Amino acid sequence: MNFSDLLNKELIICDLQGGDREAVYTEMLTLLKKVKPQIGAVPGILQDIIEHEKLVDMPYMAGFAMPHTRSAEVEDFYIVIGIHKQGIFLQESDQEKSKLIILCLISKGTSNIYLLSLKALYGYFSKKGISEKAALCTSPDELIQLLADDKVEVKHNITAEDIMLSDFATMGESVMLGEAINYFATSNRTQIPVCDEQQKFIGSLSIESILKAGVPDYIMMMDNIAFLGEFEPFEHLLATEDKMPLRDFINRQPVTCNTHTPLLKIIVDLLKKKTSCFYVLDEQRRLVGIISKRELITNLLRR
Repeated sequence: MNFSDLLNKELIICDLQGGDREAVYTEMLTLLKKVKPQIGAVPGILQDIIEHEKLVDMPYMAGFAMPHTRSAEVEDFYIVIGIHKQGIFLQESDQEKSKLIILCLISKGTSNIYLLSLKALYGYFSKKGISEKAALCTSPDELIQLLADDKVEVKHNITAEDIMLSDFATMGESVMLGEAINYFATSNRTQIPVCDEQQKFIGSLSIESILKAGVPDYIMMMDNIAFLGEFEPFEHLLATEDKMPLRDFINRQPVTCNTHTPLLKIIVDLLKKKTSCFYVLDEQRRLVGIISKRELITNLLRR
């Protein structure tokens, strides 16, 4: 489906006048209320959008902004587009002014088209010069035609590439264990992907594998360990962490998938505890993404 097919030219403003975030969003929501009077009160929806921006904490860049939220004040999927000729900083963390503002609203009910539309728009407008070209449009028809001509397509189903974490740290198998421990201690991740210099996937290192390294196998086989009160499980580990490479702790057969793996399969496998993390690989077995339960929460339930 072409994204332009989802647009209503009555909901496109080619000359936004607002001078700050609240004014711009109110201008766009007021138009939506006029065209779709069945939506709730504008102040309530405005608050929902601002609260969601605080929750997501993502600066706008590349000349476009995509404020979006699920709101109890709407019962459908609405898209309002505004062009701000001078550009405007909408959030304190924004890296540059936004000239193209795409406001997306959806009801509290889950909607694939909402998530897939956001994905398509991010991919399209992140390309250099695209938002500037769109901001030059002087009429709704011109903007809709631009999107149609550039074939901005919205997929029909959610797959791994739509929800995966694409910005992540990796380590090589020759890295010392101490560096990995430092990473776990200062991040919210529980696994580290291990790759070679070409980003080809080797395996993964988990917090669990490090903890197991501190407890000998014979202790794990005991039912009563009360008498081992003086045993210090991590004494040897701490003494040698800068001498032990990750290759000795890697799981070389973690669960992987490709970018086209359906969402349902990923969720079912995670819930059945077959795995706690999917590593998304391309055709050359290069690591391109990670999906854990955290990504499901942030990219599906709070996107």
